[in-house]
Amino acid sequence: VWNYFKNLRTVGVVSETKDVVEIASPRGVVAGIIPSTNPTSTAIFKILIALKSRNAVVLSPHPSASRCINETARNMRDAGVKEGLPADAIGCMTTATIEGTEALMKHKLTAVILATGGIGLVRAAYSSGKPAFGVGPGNVPVLIERTADVPKAVQDILTGKCFDNGTICASEQAIVVDAPIEMAVREQFKLQGSHFLSASEADQLAKIVATSQRTLNPMIVGKSVEAITKLAGISAPPGTRCLIADVGGVGRDFPLSMEKLSPILAFYVEDGIESGAARCNEVLHYGGMGHTAGIHTRSREAAIRYGGEMPASRVT
Repeated sequence: VWNYFKNLRTVGVVSETKDVVEIASPRGVVAGIIPSTNPTSTAIFKILIALKSRNAVVLSPHPSASRCINETARNMRDAGVKEGLPADAIGCMTTATIEGTEALMKHKLTAVILATGGIGLVRAAYSSGKPAFGVGPGNVPVLIERTADVPKAVQDILTGKCFDNGTICASEQAIVVDAPIEMAVREQFKLQGSHFLSASEADQLAKIVATSQRTLNPMIVGKSVEAITKLAGISAPPGTRCLIADVGGVGRDFPLSMEKLSPILAFYVEDGIESGAARCNEVLHYGGMGHTAGIHTRSREAAIRYGGEMPASRVT
């Protein structure tokens, strides 16, 4: 992230053409709302972009991740002060409450809000009366189209899914495989450290993934495969990187079709780009609208068609 931003012009004249000059200016205090699922990386990112654009930042941590978020802010503040940063340029609330977060977002000195969290939090940020950038949940589908480099596709998917035990909201949640390459994809996932669950094991896993209200069980978020299998009462080979379950549909009746934020993937098989894109669209509509989708393909035509059909801000 730093390598991308370090030479970027963010204040003053940032872009200039013959007819248009774009000038950027600091806004003031940035309110950064930090989730429990990826607390330290999100805190680092928001502090970096606030300071890079010459703004101060105050973080509101999720209560269950308050200690690590405060420690991250302290470390960055100490490093910044050594280089001449004003000590008050980075702040973090030590007592995290809903009321405190709302007060921060509506404070007269808050200029802009960066909100990462659930749908309710993002809506509250957008309703605060302040400029806000919100990032809600992402139920990310990825299509492996028949022309894809299968070993590379599987490698990339597992790299994204297994980083930080799957807590990144842009990480893969459901894999949709083009029927002609199904067996090759299954074999590659096994070779690269994944374990396909039996139907009974998948049912056991589904019981601990979702709560009775069909929301994500926080007890599995960011947990290792070993911890998850123990909680579900199932087993997986030592060294397993990811659990994969064949899922028969999408929605409340299929708990494994939801965003899981752990090293668990839903697996679907569809025949052709049309059916594959339709299934990915269905997954996005179940908790990931506007977020992220992906496709692995060597076909430019397939990539463009897929991208045009996905209701997502990013299609990779």
